Amino acid sequence: MFQKFKYDEEWNKLVVDNVIWNGNSWQNYSQVSFIYSENPQQTSGLIEMWNGNDWMNYGRFLYSYNSSNYFTHGFYELWDNGSWILGDGVIEINNPDGFVDHLLTNEVYVYYSKISNVEDDEFNLEEYELSQNYPNPFNPNTTINYSISNPGYVTLKVYDILGKEVTSLVNEEKPAGIYEIEFDGRNLASGIYIYKLSVNNYSDSKKLILLK
Repeated sequence: MFQKFKYDEEWNKLVVDNVIWNGNSWQNYSQVSFIYSENPQQTSGLIEMWNGNDWMNYGRFLYSYNSSNYFTHGFYELWDNGSWILGDGVIEINNPDGFVDHLLTNEVYVYYSKISNVEDDEFNLEEYELSQNYPNPFNPNTTINYSISNPGYVTLKVYDILGKEVTSLVNEEKPAGIYEIEFDGRNLASGIYIYKLSVNNYSDSKKLILLK
């Protein structure tokens, strides 16, 4: 897969075109179009798939922000028989302080509060944690670490940017502990992928980039 990007004068990403090689030429595959507010913040995006003759709706996401331009609400919808319904897709949280995260879900709410007079040694590690893969970008192998404080049924899956499952890395009961697993992307095309960890009531996802 090959990606083409279009930007405005402020370097806001407007369109991402994904094309694939059919053996003789490059063909359209998918297209993502973005809309921004005056701030600017990304407020919505439309994902379309090429059916051979025309672009067809596939999914869309819509984001809301507070007065400080911080992400507060986002939801993802899928096109289903002529109407939009909530469905799993990639929601991006991108705040002015540099915090960026990608969640594979259908809806996200984020709340903010100020913390003061807290000493560093008062912080404890997360009971459950999904770490960023390393290296990232990678080719063709990368390592993913995660930790769980209680035993449970663990799933760790990889999805493409459209939310389609690519592979399942873990799908079994696990005792509490710290785990490391290697992901081999040699059979995949270059691009952005999402890996998602689910165990008990915990769920988290992060972005990984395969560059060949």
